[in-house]
Amino acid sequence: YPEDTIGLLQALSNSYLPATTGVT
Repeated sequence: YPEDTIGLLQALSNSYLPATTGVT
């Protein structure tokens, strides 16, 4: 995936999952 998509995925991950996951 392009970096932009990765950024979006990370943002969604932060929205759905708690911050305990850290860097995915």
